[in-house]
Amino acid sequence: MVISFWIFIVRLASRQHAARRCWLSLMLVFALALGCQGALDSGGGDTAWRGDLGSDAGQGDASDRDDVVEGPTDVGELDVAPADTVGGDIGGADIEDSDDVEVSIDVVEPPPPLAVAPSVQDSEIQLSGFTPTSMTLSWARGNGASRVVYVSTSENFVAPADRSVPVANSTWNGAGQQAVYVGPGGGVTVSGLTAGVTYHVRAYGFNGRSSGAAFVSANATNNPTSGQLALDALGSAQNPLHDSANTSNNPSTRVALLLRADVATNPNQITLRWTSFVTPTGLTIYRKEKSATTWGEALASPAATATEWVDTTAVANTYYEYRVSRASGSGTAHGYVAAAIDLAPIDDRGKMVLLVDETFAVALSTEIAQLVDDLTADGWGVVRVNLARSASVASVRGAIKAAYDADPERVRSVYILGHLAVAYSGNIAPDGHDDHRGAWPCDGYYGEMDGVWTDTSVNSSGASRTQNRNTPGDGKFDQSSLPSDVELQVGRVDLYDLPAFAQTEVELMRNYLNKAHEFKHRIHVAPGRAVVQDNLQWVGNALAETSWRSFGPLTGANNIVQLGYSHSSPGYAATVNKGALWSYGSGGGYYNSIDGVGNTTSFVQTAHNAIFNMTLGSYFGDWDSTNNVMRAMLASGRALTNTWAGIPSWFFHHMALGDTIGYSTRMTQNNRQAAPLYLPQNGGWHGQGYTTIHLGLMGDPSLRMHYVEGPSALVLTPGATSLRFAWAPAADDAILGYHVYRVGDQGGPMTRLTTTPVLGTSTSVALGGAVVTTSGARYMVRTVKRTPSLSGTYQNLSLGALATIP
Repeated sequence: MVISFWIFIVRLASRQHAARRCWLSLMLVFALALGCQGALDSGGGDTAWRGDLGSDAGQGDASDRDDVVEGPTDVGELDVAPADTVGGDIGGADIEDSDDVEVSIDVVEPPPPLAVAPSVQDSEIQLSGFTPTSMTLSWARGNGASRVVYVSTSENFVAPADRSVPVANSTWNGAGQQAVYVGPGGGVTVSGLTAGVTYHVRAYGFNGRSSGAAFVSANATNNPTSGQLALDALGSAQNPLHDSANTSNNPSTRVALLLRADVATNPNQITLRWTSFVTPTGLTIYRKEKSATTWGEALASPAATATEWVDTTAVANTYYEYRVSRASGSGTAHGYVAAAIDLAPIDDRGKMVLLVDETFAVALSTEIAQLVDDLTADGWGVVRVNLARSASVASVRGAIKAAYDADPERVRSVYILGHLAVAYSGNIAPDGHDDHRGAWPCDGYYGEMDGVWTDTSVNSSGASRTQNRNTPGDGKFDQSSLPSDVELQVGRVDLYDLPAFAQTEVELMRNYLNKAHEFKHRIHVAPGRAVVQDNLQWVGNALAETSWRSFGPLTGANNIVQLGYSHSSPGYAATVNKGALWSYGSGGGYYNSIDGVGNTTSFVQTAHNAIFNMTLGSYFGDWDSTNNVMRAMLASGRALTNTWAGIPSWFFHHMALGDTIGYSTRMTQNNRQAAPLYLPQNGGWHGQGYTTIHLGLMGDPSLRMHYVEGPSALVLTPGATSLRFAWAPAADDAILGYHVYRVGDQGGPMTRLTTTPVLGTSTSVALGGAVVTTSGARYMVRTVKRTPSLSGTYQNLSLGALATIP
């Protein structure tokens, strides 16, 4: 702290003047800290100058009484009263009446101690998630609490100096070295980039804040790194096996059209782009709004060789789905994309029924409370129900049905946490093995609220596992396909019976809940790429079509890493271990293994770091089995979801526009044979009928693809007529601002209190209506950011910072 007193004694009038006068001008600049109140005495108390300023500075005795201050003057803590005199000696110098005097007293507060610099530098910087003007940077964090990430057009970086943390801006300024991220997280999307320019990226971990920050400047693996926007089409050197001239080599790529949407305004338009094909004979384009259940008439039929089409009739803030169908001698391919121009934010997502296995209610009370807060902060009203692990299938569904019947308009999702009763249904063998024919696990039963389920007709006892045998009256249902549309999105996190892992079931569940929390808060950010390991090409059936078609709008064709056909897993394991947003792995399988992809033991040994996963192979789609490889992925590394996808096809394109994976699960389950909205449908390579009973999501159904940095430390200050909100800002400069919400009571809807985003870090809202200051009223503040994706642009909300009126 510096306290400066400047005392100017203005030159006196002539001594011959009859009435001798002086003008005293005082300027006081001070700061308060460490108990110093602006006083001159060493005790820091209130000091009034009411006597003589002494002949020696600090001595307090002045003799010259010629210069008199006329009239009282108060400046802050300084009182100057009549008859006080200024004169004498200061520092041994004689002060004459006509002299100008300057007194300066500086008290300097020492800087905070320098933090201990990290010992492990951030590493493995990855460039992915490419669009024409942006890319996602992600990295493996070292042991620094925070990091600054620079982008530069030069490979020579100037390291940040200790005690100086730069300000970040994720919009590229065009040249030089720019900090694009500062914070604790693991990734950032940088916009404003140009194709063909080589960008260099460097990360520096640090501990401490502002003037106490200490950086580690050492290099690390892939830090620094460099690259360009990868905008070449599918079939370039990145994907030589799937070059447009070689698509006939793979049945899945022949019938998968990889589609994306780019948007523009003034005028509004949506440009659809898709990958080329060697022998197209026709193209047809369809469009519908999100809620429509049919495609209607074709919107356009461009030339067969076209690779893009512009929709000039699109309206802003409208959620569209497009289907592009391509005919060729190799079969008909379909591509889907959800698209919008600046879609409005989703403030309220409805109610989530959270079913908690009582095994974890106490042991994981902290993590479950964190989960409830995260769901609430993402716009969900949470209805929590604890159930005994021994509860029957009927009891579990009864708890869901009670919540649904109480509020059918808002109850939209079910999250099963733990090993609650598994419903079995049908007489099916989707993997083509007769010794596996019978009832399969059916979590869709818990999302279907009004269909008829029976247990009277199926009599199938040939399966090798007793769980699959289905006879009348045994508690397993007859239906091989869902009897009607499911109303609810259902996901399950069940890490029971995985003895290959050294951790207990409780520890595996704790790890899962914490890594999901870190993904939602962008503490961990996955590289925006997809990995494909298709080892079932030989069957002649388009089993991997789901992956190729889905990855078009989810990551982009140029962000797909395809691994060659292999019967050994090191290539897949090593690639996924580096991180990915999506993965697809297929091969001949058993309950605990996938040929060429991995097995439960390998996922214990090597972390599986793809977030959203699709797998396909024999047997393990029956996931309620010991050391099941699908569930083992969720117990490993950063993986958060898994599905048995390809028999039938799944449809995830909605997630690129902000929808949850639970929503895409429900849409896939409802794509039933009677009235399919999405094509193709795939019953499998053995010609069995198309069934849906076994479709299910392993993982948190609330998960989204794109999360943004949120605010923190929300403080509520009630006033007589308004409620004041103040918060710490998000670690992201490229935001629209913040929205303020009242959290609904007992899972009620979220009420947005701001019409436009707040640009600062505080606001006040008038009392009345939803805004109350009664004890227990809960509020939150959320970042809103315009998020560009391969589906256009939408206003994306962070998880909110929560606070409650005491």
